[in-house]
Amino acid sequence: MAARLSGGYFCSHEIPWNTGVDFTGTAIRLALGERPAPEAMTPSFQKGVAQRYLFPKPGKVTAIEGVEKAQAMEGISMVEIRTAVGEKISPATSQPARAGVIMARADTREEAIKQVEAAVAAIKIITS
Repeated sequence: MAARLSGGYFCSHEIPWNTGVDFTGTAIRLALGERPAPEAMTPSFQKGVAQRYLFPKPGKVTAIEGVEKAQAMEGISMVEIRTAVGEKISPATSQPARAGVIMARADTREEAIKQVEAAVAAIKIITS
């Protein structure tokens, strides 16, 4: 058993957005020795959630475009850019090398995937 909850927004965002279950809150209650109510761990709905990452070409970031457009798109719940103009992008060899993350929510998985992929296409991280 891992000594921590899953990272990558899985426990904090994906599970609640997908099922309505506050997984992190429930884990905290358990760690405190409390007994969560069964209904707190029972999904109240089933929604689609999709997550994608940004992997620009290696080089120095000269511009970042389309972030506001992506944020305004239907279903987009998170746009997190992890780089800035002037920073160097190295080849992606591990999770921290991702330049950003985008998450979408919709009634179905297929809708969420379409929405998140449209947002990814809207963002341009230009390197030289």
